[in-house]
Amino acid sequence: MTRLLKFQLAKAFRQKAFFLYLLAYTIIILSEGLAFKQNPQNDFAQAYAGGKFLIYTLQLQSALIGPLFFLLLAAFAINLERTTGTFHLPLINGLSKKQLLHSKFLYLIILMISSISFLTLFAFLVSGLLNGFGFVFNGLTQSLFTIFLTLISLLTTCIGAVLLCLYTKNVAITMSIGLLILLVDNLLNQFMAGFVSNFSFLFYNYAFSLYNGRQLLARDIPLGLGLSIFYAALFYYLAMRKIKKMEF
Repeated sequence: MTRLLKFQLAKAFRQKAFFLYLLAYTIIILSEGLAFKQNPQNDFAQAYAGGKFLIYTLQLQSALIGPLFFLLLAAFAINLERTTGTFHLPLINGLSKKQLLHSKFLYLIILMISSISFLTLFAFLVSGLLNGFGFVFNGLTQSLFTIFLTLISLLTTCIGAVLLCLYTKNVAITMSIGLLILLVDNLLNQFMAGFVSNFSFLFYNYAFSLYNGRQLLARDIPLGLGLSIFYAALFYYLAMRKIKKMEF
């Protein structure tokens, strides 16, 4: 499985989509950092001063574009391979279906954690170089805790992305369904946040990253973690059940 995982990661890098994603966000982070520096009285600049700039960059990735991009990576690794007839080849070489599924999970999770970590570090350097690293350390602990919580909800999102790919036939269908789910989720989070927070793990991609200045409520952390873990376990079970029934 390790060999397959390395091959998939190398393939993702060769496709350059992952690098283009990182490049796009580094440009956005740099431009936002410069804008905050030039206009420190701006509401956003004041709200995300110091280490909280890391939270701002996290929000750019966690709400809609990030999950959609991770779904695209999953679709390339599963739907595209099924279309080209290469998805089952590792089974011929002796891997079990369980190992094949685990490699897809790890592939997506590694790319997700790598992207969040890299862009967080880049945001730290940008803010530090522009404003002084002493300034960045102000609020850094809260930012790191926020990033940790958001990674947990995004991990569940990645497992859900793999599950969706197993149940859809091609990349186009996967992306259409995924985009629809994320847009509906975004709409519900804006107008029915209190209701949605009781059952939707996707809500906590927003809540944990303090999206739009939202503050965490006392119940949000245990409820959000509980929902994320529950859905992660459920998605894993359904994905395992699905791949065992798949015929190649």
